[in-house]
Amino acid sequence: TAVAAAAAAAEGKHGRPGAKNEQQKQKPRARNVGKQKAVSRPSCGRRTNFGYDRDFERRYSIGKLLGHGQFGYTFVATDKANGDRVAVKRIDKNKMILPIAVEDVKREVKILKALKGHENVVHFYNAFEDDTYVYIVME
Repeated sequence: TAVAAAAAAAEGKHGRPGAKNEQQKQKPRARNVGKQKAVSRPSCGRRTNFGYDRDFERRYSIGKLLGHGQFGYTFVATDKANGDRVAVKRIDKNKMILPIAVEDVKREVKILKALKGHENVVHFYNAFEDDTYVYIVME
């Protein structure tokens, strides 16, 4: 009956009060269709070669954390050649899942390069990458 169905729904599938809420909090599980296993794919950014210099670790040492965002962290860093302090935005390639995220990073570097020397924009020094991160070095 409708009353019994409503009571069962209110108590949850297992007849416990609050079980419905527990079920709603659980993430849905993908059903195993056939006997194929899910294939683990590397993220889009991880597969991307940005074409930036690859010698960040040789040229800079990372220091104190300044802040973080959706894709990465910003640190104080020191130029090993002259001791200058810079800001480094370190962006995790693994978090760049969609191609648009890769394009956003490329666009950011391109814009910073184009605005280099503008008095109202942070000074851009260089962009680097390794297998895990993209590094954007600024004043």
